[in-house]
Amino acid sequence: MSPDTANPPSAPPSPPAAITKPTGAARPWLQVANVAMAAILGLVILAEVNYLNNRHYLRIDLTSNRRYSISPKSIQILRSLEFPIRVETSFTMGNDVHVMARDLLAEYAEYSDQFILGENKNFIQDPTGLEEFAARYKLSSFEEALDKVVLEYRGGERLRIVKLEEMMKYGRVNPSTGQPSASTFQGEEKITSAILDLTEGRKTGVYFTVGHGELDIKTLSAPGLSKWRALLDLENYKVDTIDLLSEEELPEDCDVIVIVRAKDPFRPEEEEALKKYLDGGGHLLLLAGFRDRPGLESILSDWGIDLRNDVVCLLQPRLTEIVIGEYLPHPITAPLKGQRITPYQARSVSLLEPLPDGVEGTILFQSPAEAWGETRWQRGAPVKEDADDHEGPVPMAVALERKGDDDEKARVAVVGSAFFVMNSRSFLGMPVAQIEEGANDDLALNLIGWLTARERVIGVAGKKIGIPKVRILEKGDRITIYLFCLAILPGICLVAGLFVWWVRRG
Repeated sequence: MSPDTANPPSAPPSPPAAITKPTGAARPWLQVANVAMAAILGLVILAEVNYLNNRHYLRIDLTSNRRYSISPKSIQILRSLEFPIRVETSFTMGNDVHVMARDLLAEYAEYSDQFILGENKNFIQDPTGLEEFAARYKLSSFEEALDKVVLEYRGGERLRIVKLEEMMKYGRVNPSTGQPSASTFQGEEKITSAILDLTEGRKTGVYFTVGHGELDIKTLSAPGLSKWRALLDLENYKVDTIDLLSEEELPEDCDVIVIVRAKDPFRPEEEEALKKYLDGGGHLLLLAGFRDRPGLESILSDWGIDLRNDVVCLLQPRLTEIVIGEYLPHPITAPLKGQRITPYQARSVSLLEPLPDGVEGTILFQSPAEAWGETRWQRGAPVKEDADDHEGPVPMAVALERKGDDDEKARVAVVGSAFFVMNSRSFLGMPVAQIEEGANDDLALNLIGWLTARERVIGVAGKKIGIPKVRILEKGDRITIYLFCLAILPGICLVAGLFVWWVRRG
């Protein structure tokens, strides 16, 4: 047997079985099914992403004045709504204020399903429904129906209308146009106040004493308190006056008694009425500058308050105008962080040590360390700190509380100045220490809010409106930008390209 016959060559391997391909008729249907399944899967993923985004999302306001944010107090009020508030607007949408107001209302709706914002009705572009709108809300004219925010509570049981013009606080008049410039957007203040007005059962009573030379809440000029009263009205307070001599009993809705710059001391029977009121859990605010003589020594000593007979001075061109920018921790001062107040011509107010039993007290703010309490101050005479004066920093405001006879917390706040709540005040021809200056208005409202246990309305502030500042580049800045764009950045790209070329070449 030949070798070739003994070992026949092995047969070549058989080719792999051919993959059965779909027939020409089935192929299009498989492609359609593939595309359909991919589309359905994509839609499912998109729906899931939208679902998660709708319920779990993060919103960040990066604007400098927090334009698209509302305060924690407003959020708290919105989340406590028990019944729906339906909101309608009739903005003509002609300027930025309209846009800011709509953005604000949309922000409110984000935090509560009970705050229902409807579509804006621009009756200038489309007068359809104007008559029905005016009749429903008792608006007598076409102009009266424009630029309004209407809030209906519990299906129209209560109604509140906010004018767009009330949302803007105006500054100085532009000499070229003759029109005032918008300085602060107060929309949140007005809307939150309207919500409180709708939801609260009764208004909190704020009563200002009369009969001792106090400042008048109705006086429109300096040094009246009409602007402070207007702010309290917007916060849904009932504001009135009270004469302690003629009142046999205090009104049932007397939630806080306010004494502002009493030039004459209170009589013993009035002081006794105030003590009885505080023993029952009442609230008292005393604003007394260095020239005021309210008396009330027995009440002050019972609470551990030392209202000193001095004036806070600081060596500067205007000796008695102290600017405060730092505060001690307290619910009254917490919202004032980063803002300034000007308690002009203030006297120092301190706490006795130890405080009476059951009384808890806090200093709200004090003067700079360079200031002192001058005990022998005379207008026009030179002043200097000596041994008889109170060394700085001197406290200028205090807040105290204790449990009353009915286990209710009585509260007292004393500020050694009243200028910060006045309409205006002229000193050497310049307005100083008026309620519209700095954060004076916030302090005035926060004091009342804390005393009446309405801390939830403390901290709702307006948003400053301003034109962003454009910085003019210095010569060095221009050279740096020039070198970076024309030398450094292209150089980095060139070096990176050479490095890649070298690596590949190796």
